[in-house]
Amino acid sequence: MLYGFKSGELATVSSGRIDAVFGDGAVTECPTQDWSRRFRAGHFDVNVSSWSGRASGVDSSRLRQLVDSNPRQTMCGKT
Repeated sequence: MLYGFKSGELATVSSGRIDAVFGDGAVTECPTQDWSRRFRAGHFDVNVSSWSGRASGVDSSRLRQLVDSNPRQTMCGKT
């Protein structure tokens, strides 16, 4: 994603290249747009820990149950 951003690619183009290498659905549009937004804001550190902010209010065990029951579900664009 960072390479594509630095090359001037749109997030959807980078997503397509990643899917071509790793298979359809390897990455979806929502995360690629999130990465692109971060890069445009000047945040180039790709380590997830650098994105820390407000503490999570999520029940991790419940989240794990939901993911295990349907790994294809997403909350893209929802709060």
